Amino acid sequence: MKVSCVCCTYGRFSFVQRSISFWLNQDYNDKELIIFNTAISPLSLDSSVAHAGIRVINQPNRIASGEPYSSLGSVREDAITHV
Repeated sequence: MKVSCVCCTYGRFSFVQRSISFWLNQDYNDKELIIFNTAISPLSLDSSVAHAGIRVINQPNRIASGEPYSSLGSVREDAITHV
C-alpha cells in the first residue's frame, strides 16, 4: 500500500527543507511526498532529491475558480486532488 503525505505551504521554504529531510529518513519503501505550494514564488526541488518520490505542485490560485485561496480548507481541498 502506498503512503502519500501532503505538505501544504505558503512560501515557508525553510520548513519545507526540514520536512523533506524528515521524509527522506523514513524507511517505508512505497511512499510519496506532495508539496503543495500556494505562494506566488514557485518552489523547485534540487536534482539530488528529484528521484525520491517527492513532487512539488505550485498552485497559487484555486483550481476550479482561479481565485486566490481564502482558507486553509480550500488549500487542503485542492491539495488532496493530487494524491
